[in-house]
Amino acid sequence: MLKIITYIIGMDNFISLFDYLRKPAGNELGLKVYKKAMEENEPISFRTVTTAKYSGKVKLYRKSFLDLYFNNQLASQQEPSTTPSTPTDDLPF
Repeated sequence: MLKIITYIIGMDNFISLFDYLRKPAGNELGLKVYKKAMEENEPISFRTVTTAKYSGKVKLYRKSFLDLYFNNQLASQQEPSTTPSTPTDDLPF
């Protein structure tokens, strides 16, 4: 059973990417989310964790920010291409 731990600051829940995704996010995705949070001036908190595979600080983001981030990511991946298809050859028949 995965236990999700959130911190409540004001009306916002802060949650780690691991808790949000229910799996390790990885360095690449973690960096993308961090950069977007910085661009948007999102508050970021930290929590120290110790597990069999990782020991150290993890970043915590507002759950509402993560909802927006991942909903926008999914929407942008599912958008149909607006580029018209081109024929593969120039034969007149």
